[in-house]
Amino acid sequence: MSLYQELYTYFMDRCVNVRLTGYRFFKIDTTGEFFVILILGIFLGIFLASLAVIYQKRYLGRFITRLQQKSAFSEENAQSLADLGLARSLLIRHNLQSQGSVMRKLIRLVTPEKADVPEAAEKCEGEPSAEKKKKPRVSLRETIDFESTRFYIPEELRYRAEFRFRRRGSTPLLILFSFLLCAALSVIFILFYPDLIRLADNTLGLFM
Repeated sequence: MSLYQELYTYFMDRCVNVRLTGYRFFKIDTTGEFFVILILGIFLGIFLASLAVIYQKRYLGRFITRLQQKSAFSEENAQSLADLGLARSLLIRHNLQSQGSVMRKLIRLVTPEKADVPEAAEKCEGEPSAEKKKKPRVSLRETIDFESTRFYIPEELRYRAEFRFRRRGSTPLLILFSFLLCAALSVIFILFYPDLIRLADNTLGLFM
């Protein structure tokens, strides 16, 4: 039997096909396959979440970073996507149209009529409607004319935006580190989860 076959057999017998029985406080009626899949799913989710954060900071965060570089912290200094060199970015446009996105909550829109869109929307919501029983439908998406609309970061949200989208700690090297860390932790937990469950069962026995 080759080394690979021996390792595979050891892995299957210890981690996948093992019957988790003999515990005093844990009633587990399943094989280790469930825990292997669970552990892999958890660490895959952690890795994908870290990828999403890095992607948001390095790609979508360019919009916030360039607004800061242009000192766009007031309506007078508001910048269009063309001014920022991002007129062709479809993903940034899509993100700006979503009123529930983090990036959208940190900026304000200025239309050609110098109207601050979020503030105008709040005023409209405060006005009494003709039919009180009928509530207006709220849409999380908004059609924006990116050719003429300009954007800025309000002064009170300036430092929050800087902290939320700072590029430090979002390098490609961090992606590799996150992958290796998640892979290593997955292997460790998969190899030793039976011992960890046994340890937890014995620890509970000390207090019962």
